[in-house]
Amino acid sequence: MGVLGKAVDFVGCNSKLVDAREFESDIRSSDPRLLQADEKVIFAFRDRGGKGRDSSMFTNKRYLIKDKRGVTGKRIRYTSIPYTSIRAFSLETPGDIDDDAELKLYPRGKNRVKLDLVKSTDIVPLQNFLSDVVIRGKGAGHVAADDYGPAPGTNVGSKTSFLDMLGSNYSQ
Repeated sequence: MGVLGKAVDFVGCNSKLVDAREFESDIRSSDPRLLQADEKVIFAFRDRGGKGRDSSMFTNKRYLIKDKRGVTGKRIRYTSIPYTSIRAFSLETPGDIDDDAELKLYPRGKNRVKLDLVKSTDIVPLQNFLSDVVIRGKGAGHVAADDYGPAPGTNVGSKTSFLDMLGSNYSQ
C-alpha cells in the first residue's frame, strides 16, 4: 500500500486488523475489568489505519467498541453489543472508487453500527465468525478463537472477491 492509501486510511478513520492475542494482553493490562475472565478476543481492530486511539473487538461473547472522547481522550465510551442482540449484519468488499471494506451490524435497540476497514482486510474469516455467532446462534462456549482467522500460509492482505463470499455461506 502506498503513502496515499495509508493517508486515506488514517484520515478516513479506516480500522486495521491487529493481532488479537497481543491486543487482548494489552487490554487486560490497561483495563483489567473490561473483559470477563473467560472472555477471549477473536478479532481486534484499531482505527486510523492501525495508528488511532479508538478500537473495537469481537470476543467470544460480544462486539465491544472502545471510543476515546474529547481532545485528551480521558473520557471513554464503551459500547457492548452481545451477539444475541444482533439481528443482521452485512459485509462489503472494497471497490475501485470506495476504497474500504465495510461491516454493518444491526442490533436490537440501537442504530446500525458501522466499521470501515482498510482495503487489505480479509473479511472472509470475519464473515464466517459472524455467521456462526449470529445466524447459527453458537454461544460463547462453542466459539473457539483459533477457529477463525486467515489460514496458515495465506496472504492476510489479499482481496476478497464476491464469489469467495458466496462460497463461505453455510447451508442448513
